Amino acid sequence: MSPYRGGAESPAEVLEDRGIVGDLVKQFADPFAFQRELVQNAIDAGATAVQVRLAQEGSVVVASVRDDGEGMDLETLQTRLLVLFRSGKEGQEGKIGKFGVGFASVLALDPELVTVTTSRGTGEVWTMQLARDHSYEIFEAPGGSRSGTTVSLRVPLHGAFAHLAQSALASLRRWCRHAMTPIHFNASGDGFEESGRVDTPMMLEEALVSVQVQVETTHVVVGIGSGSYAGFFNHGLTLHETREVSAPLLGLAFKVRDSHLEHTLSRDDVRRDAHYQNVLARVKRAAQRMLAPAVQRALKESAASGDAGYGRLAETAKESCGVLGLSPDDLPLRVLEPWNGELWCMPRDCARAVHTDRPSRLTAALAANGITVFHEPGALFDDQRVFANPEDASAYTAVVPQEPSPSEAAMFDAMLAFFERAARRPPGIALVAIHGRRQGPYLGGPVTSWVTRDAIDASPFRLLRRPALLLSVHDSVVAAARAQCVEDPQLAAAILARAVLAHVDLLDAKADLEWTLAALESVEG
Repeated sequence: MSPYRGGAESPAEVLEDRGIVGDLVKQFADPFAFQRELVQNAIDAGATAVQVRLAQEGSVVVASVRDDGEGMDLETLQTRLLVLFRSGKEGQEGKIGKFGVGFASVLALDPELVTVTTSRGTGEVWTMQLARDHSYEIFEAPGGSRSGTTVSLRVPLHGAFAHLAQSALASLRRWCRHAMTPIHFNASGDGFEESGRVDTPMMLEEALVSVQVQVETTHVVVGIGSGSYAGFFNHGLTLHETREVSAPLLGLAFKVRDSHLEHTLSRDDVRRDAHYQNVLARVKRAAQRMLAPAVQRALKESAASGDAGYGRLAETAKESCGVLGLSPDDLPLRVLEPWNGELWCMPRDCARAVHTDRPSRLTAALAANGITVFHEPGALFDDQRVFANPEDASAYTAVVPQEPSPSEAAMFDAMLAFFERAARRPPGIALVAIHGRRQGPYLGGPVTSWVTRDAIDASPFRLLRRPALLLSVHDSVVAAARAQCVEDPQLAAAILARAVLAHVDLLDAKADLEWTLAALESVEG
């Protein structure tokens, strides 16, 4: 988007001129672009401050731009300001304007009169009045002890003064917001009052992480988290802004201020010359040398503090790894450690991670098994990495051994004896808590803490490589047996062992009879 072409609101009346002046004015689609052009001239003239003022005088608005720059003498007025395509900036290093057409922008609002008052502080003041028909007169007046220039426009008021003033201020903020020279705005009329500073520091307000770098004449602000964006400025005045950023800077947001950058003749873009390529190279270096470590620090601090925005920052950092010159292993990730519930920073593989809205035994078990857990309330990520509920059965299952009581240990020994007589004996029995997928009360597996995304289908009664029998503390039969074993471990063992065999389809009629007799014999004994 450009201050000169497209998108701006047109005034009720615009200059209708068939000649070259009219053609030049038409390039300023924003009727308030004259403010930017005059601010630009003031900066080039060495001004330390610029005053922009709108005042209502009946049915007319007087809009003025005043600076304390070096001013102009008679020759400059006659041979530079009023001669199109000639500029007093020709051949001057670091000046923005180079084509001598900017002053024509004052005609975009179709003013009744344009007045230029200027002095170089040498005792003389020159006043030039430009009429609507483009004729002008120049007057000399005494004084001129201070240098500077004031350009005033008398513009017929169409509509509400407040609307005109707000449009003028919006244009200033859009195209002069990062000016290196202070700009003061004041508007007064028809009950409307507005005043304040227009210029603001050059920064990326929406970025999650950003850095600023000064390299020779180039000032770079670069960050991540607000999408792709590029802004080019000369002395802080806007040359070009776009969201269409291509590789190798895709994904970055950056602003560049450099006095060597220039706008095109049509004023709708920045010139793609050697200076332009140079500043792009500096943006890339700043991203990899300064922004990359800043992102790593921000992730670490966010993880340690439990910041609610950590997940968005982590995802953005992962997406920007390429342009930052990082790999996912370089990113500190927030991990829920099982032994104390605190959050720690560890470099882990982003692809092997899950999200949860609150800590739980399952997330603790995942972290203990080397799986990164993002603990973020309300976070939304892709389906393979989300736990809407930490105990959700849609992803992982965690198995955590529980310490048995002495009576429970005696019950397990009795169960092993029963299994050896009536079926096949597993190598051991353990009490476990199963979090996530609750795949049955009696499972086979190692007697350690472990996590799986696959179904737990190992049978403790198979012929070869039999795993231990794992009894889930969540099962009602196991809970009843645990309560019974305090008074009678043998009876509890008989009941629970029979339930296990029935569950794994090892209890046919013959086996059931043998098992019942063996159980009774054991209980009676």
